Amino acid sequence: MEGSSSSRSDEDFAVGCMLSIKTTLGDEFDGQVVTFDRPSNILVLQEGLKLGPRRNIRFLKTNYIKEFSFLGQSEDPLDIKKCYIDLQSLQAREELALR
Repeated sequence: MEGSSSSRSDEDFAVGCMLSIKTTLGDEFDGQVVTFDRPSNILVLQEGLKLGPRRNIRFLKTNYIKEFSFLGQSEDPLDIKKCYIDLQSLQAREELALR
């Protein structure tokens, strides 16, 4: 499945889909869909396709997707048993960013 900004549907952004994305700003990256918020048109992706303790989360307005390719389907990325979120570290980064 491949798509562009004019040919995509909500099903293209199902939770767990692994996508390769090119943006209108020139960024290229691979990621797994965590969630898609239809009213705001925001796609939340966990960058990188390898498992590990650290990954980036990217919030992407779908208007900025130039093209994407479907790489496969995986399990729910927010499975509590496999989730590696360090809340203390996130809160510290948030406090630092707000200063």
